[in-house]
Amino acid sequence: MKQGKKIIISMIHKEKMCKAEATVLTNYEDGVLITPVYCDGELVDLCKSASVEYEDSITGAKHIFKVDRLRSVNFAGAEFNVVSGNEITTENNKRKAARYEINAQGTVHINGKVPASVTIHDISLRGLAFMTGGYSKYNLGDTVRVMFYKDRHNGRIDVTGTVARVFKLSGHEAVGITLNNFSTDYITYVMKKRSDKLGVEISA
Repeated sequence: MKQGKKIIISMIHKEKMCKAEATVLTNYEDGVLITPVYCDGELVDLCKSASVEYEDSITGAKHIFKVDRLRSVNFAGAEFNVVSGNEITTENNKRKAARYEINAQGTVHINGKVPASVTIHDISLRGLAFMTGGYSKYNLGDTVRVMFYKDRHNGRIDVTGTVARVFKLSGHEAVGITLNNFSTDYITYVMKKRSDKLGVEISA
C-alpha cells in the first residue's frame, strides 16, 4: 500500500465490532505504519480478528487484506498502529467480488426477530445470497444476521448485512445481502472456496 493511502479497518476489539479509517504512513517491519486506530475512543493496542480495505485510485478496484496482526506502537510519546497481513483482491473492475456456491443450511434473523431456516446459495467478499423457502418477508434495507457452518467439523460463520435485492433463483424466492461486517474466519472461508474452484492450495 502506498504512503498517504486511506484505508478502512473492520475489526473485533474486546468482543465488539468496530470500523475505523486510517492513513498509511510508511513501511514498517513486516507491515505498514498507519495513523492511530480507535474503537469507541480507545486506542486499539492489539487485534487479530480484522480486515483492511482500500480502493485503487486509478482502476477503482477494491482490495481487502486479511489482517494477521494489528498492534500499537509508540514513538516519542506519539501513538501509531502497525498492520500486517495477506492481500485479498476483488476479481473484476465492476467492484463486484466473485461468488462461490456453497449450498449450506443456515439461520437468519431479520431485524433482530425470530430466526428462520434458509439455504445459503453463494458467498463473496462483498455479500451472500440465500433461498428463503418463502416463510419470511424481506424488504430492501432490512438488517439480516446470517449464521451457518462451514461443514460438520468446523466452526460457525456469523455475519450481518443489509438486504440489497429480493429475486428468484431456480424458481425459489432468494435474497441478496451486502455485508456490513464479517470476521477473519469468513474471509478465510471465501478464499478457501476460491482456491477450491481454481484448484489451488492456500493456507487458511
